[in-house]
Amino acid sequence: MSATAGGNVRSPLGPTLPVLAVAAAAIAYESVLPTALAFLIAAAGIAAGVGLRGVRWPRVRSAFPVPVLVALGALAASAPVGGVPVLFVGVGGVVFVAWLADDPYRPAAGPTRGLVEWAVPALGVGIAWASSDLLPSSAASLGVAGGLAVAAVVALAFLAARPGLFDRDAAETV
Repeated sequence: MSATAGGNVRSPLGPTLPVLAVAAAAIAYESVLPTALAFLIAAAGIAAGVGLRGVRWPRVRSAFPVPVLVALGALAASAPVGGVPVLFVGVGGVVFVAWLADDPYRPAAGPTRGLVEWAVPALGVGIAWASSDLLPSSAASLGVAGGLAVAAVVALAFLAARPGLFDRDAAETV
């Protein structure tokens, strides 16, 4: 935990942390790694991310997403290709984005910007997963799903860079 400019101590824990932990545990359970090792990777990544988020120095604190992203990436790379594991990995990615938006050091405001930051990738994951399961199995359906996921990320980047499109208040946490 660190002190803010006003002297208040803010907790690095947020409301999306338990959701991130459950999503990481689901991905760990589905991975082909030994179960204990997979859960250890998930727990270590999340613990390191939360620990870095609570560091006093802003430059070090800005690296808080890296251990969580590395852990989720390692677990996602070891997940088998199938409907349920792919869905868990996609949902884990959306929860990771929501956890990033749930930054205790950003000033609170209206909920609109926080909603946009994770709703766009959630929509992309849903469309990509549904299209990959519902379209005929071929390279074309994989391309459609990948294209939709890329479009969702581009839309997220555009919308996150222009928060004034939806909310005139200061930046929002989830």
